[in-house]
Amino acid sequence: MTDPTTGPTTGPTTDPAAGPAAGPAAGPGLDPQEGECALCFVARAVDELGCDGTLRWAGRFVEVRVPPATALVRRLATTGADCDCGVVTTSFTLVRDQLVRDVHTDELGPPDRWPTCAGVRRTSARPCRHWERVPAPRRATTGVGG
Repeated sequence: MTDPTTGPTTGPTTDPAAGPAAGPAAGPGLDPQEGECALCFVARAVDELGCDGTLRWAGRFVEVRVPPATALVRRLATTGADCDCGVVTTSFTLVRDQLVRDVHTDELGPPDRWPTCAGVRRTSARPCRHWERVPAPRRATTGVGG
């Protein structure tokens, strides 16, 4: 491309003060890998690039892999997760055989590195077999007539 005032350029210029580009397309590793489920993608994205307090990575998964599944982000929000890190810490958890035992406390917890996704069909919005939903707390019920 040629700028009439400065001559040829190789592309758009960037303002160093503006910082890195924002949005789902910014940076490497932000697209789901082939066969990667929504939760493994969200966990990997949060682990690599952090959580911004929104369901950004869940939305990115829908945008890239399953555009017809527009309700996925809304369903995740109804599980009590208001951000991506909440999806993989409070709404869903790794199944027992993916957890590691702390030798000092004998407690099970997440591994230092997320396991490789067990895989799903390309157009699936379901989690792979490594994940299970955390049961919602039981609500207190009162007898009829209260």
